[in-house]
Amino acid sequence: MIADTEVLFALQENDRHHESLKAVLELSGHQIIFPHIACFEMLIILNSQNLLSSDIQQIFELIDDIRNIYQITYAQFELTHLVKGIEIYKEIFNSRKGTFFDSLLIGIAVNLRKPLLGNDKIFHSSKIKGKLEGFRALTFKDALNQLGE
Repeated sequence: MIADTEVLFALQENDRHHESLKAVLELSGHQIIFPHIACFEMLIILNSQNLLSSDIQQIFELIDDIRNIYQITYAQFELTHLVKGIEIYKEIFNSRKGTFFDSLLIGIAVNLRKPLLGNDKIFHSSKIKGKLEGFRALTFKDALNQLGE
């Protein structure tokens, strides 16, 4: 499963999705892939909140510790992922609610043929479903149900 940026935020205990994500990690952490794009988006968001650089560094160190505990891997950076994401942004998200980062994450999921893990409504909307061959998104709840089968 490709982790949406929301997954990185849900690693923090004060996040409302933390417990659900923790359950997913305990069942399948080794199946989760962190894309560098998600880390970059998180960095931009944290920086916009005027956090100290040392606080941002601590957050990423915590993420890396959790990544090691659950054997989560990082996706290799591939130019084809970016190209696919830009294509998706222009063709599907053009003047819609999805963000550029959303389209890049979908591009990675499509290219790697893996589901995108995240609760973001855009991934589960009719704007996306059925319009991208091979794209599948799982909410945390969906992932838990699938893993529990």
